[in-house]
Amino acid sequence: MDLSVLASVFILLGSKVKRGSGKLRVTCPLASRSHASRSDERPSMVVFPEGQRGDPICACSACHWKGAVVRLVDELADAGMDVSKAREMLTGEAAKKTDDQPQKNERREIISRVRALTHDGVSRARVQRAGAWFDPRAVDLGDNVPAMPDDAFSKYGRGVPRYALDRGLTLETCRAWGLGHDRRARRLMFALRDHRGRLVAMSGRLYACSVCGWSWPPREKQPRDCGCCGRRLPPKFLHSKGFKREFFLYGEVRKDIDRGDIIYVVEGNIDAPMLWQYGYRPVVATLGSNVSDVQVEKLVAWWNHILIVQDADDAGDSMVRLVKYKVAGRKKVSSVRPLDGMDPGSMSVDNAVELLGKPPFDPLT
Repeated sequence: MDLSVLASVFILLGSKVKRGSGKLRVTCPLASRSHASRSDERPSMVVFPEGQRGDPICACSACHWKGAVVRLVDELADAGMDVSKAREMLTGEAAKKTDDQPQKNERREIISRVRALTHDGVSRARVQRAGAWFDPRAVDLGDNVPAMPDDAFSKYGRGVPRYALDRGLTLETCRAWGLGHDRRARRLMFALRDHRGRLVAMSGRLYACSVCGWSWPPREKQPRDCGCCGRRLPPKFLHSKGFKREFFLYGEVRKDIDRGDIIYVVEGNIDAPMLWQYGYRPVVATLGSNVSDVQVEKLVAWWNHILIVQDADDAGDSMVRLVKYKVAGRKKVSSVRPLDGMDPGSMSVDNAVELLGKPPFDPLT
């Protein structure tokens, strides 16, 4: 697709556009709901005129959204934005392509996706062999990420903040999931380990202002500014520098401990240990609604039924659609949606039982 047409599309979506060599740099249209600062002061999204399937694609380095431009437009439409002119411009360009090219069937789409993921060709026969097929190389991609020293998390693992207990987590759950406390930065710390037990990153959730100690109610959304000293609060989550979120599922280290055919998939760091505490195990978190190919391949490889316990918002709906598309019928995928405004981390035991039925394990509460 012509770069000038793409530039016009993103201008219609409200983005600032900078044209480069063979690509565009634009401010992310999703910034107001997916960026920690709720804005994108410098262009963090890169747009390419053609992906592997010939359609324009884009990727944001701030919120990690990536995919086809037409899918981005659809997400903005689901969020209530008027994208009719942008969509008309995209479909008008697509109509100029010749119609004599054969359409890729579903199996060919899986092959293309895995080839792009592993930088290697995969025979069509292997894809067609069984519904439970997965690519083991995708599962092992995370092994290429260097592990952190074993003692890197030790200074945080000397207890948990009152915030974790106020959110409803028990000390037993905090110990089982290896939660910690960064007292200086006022963050609840999470040790992120891969399925082999290696410490690959640390993640911290802000619960109070690090300057004056002012805090907000545990289950309420983090405000933009401190209510005491007025300073701008840091981002809600901070990860170790260089952490490759797309290679890991938070909680995958417990896959050989909490055995079961159904995997409960949630979005956030606190959602996973909370459901685990209620008895819904095994459970993993994707650390965001934009689920990557590697994360999906791990779900397909290790479990037979993927049950998504989504957040009750547009991002949660988008996550469900994305996982179902990438699984492509290889395993059973289902989803449940809490009441509006709720997420798995804010549900009570009674809410969870009403939504998910009787848990397979005894709850710890």
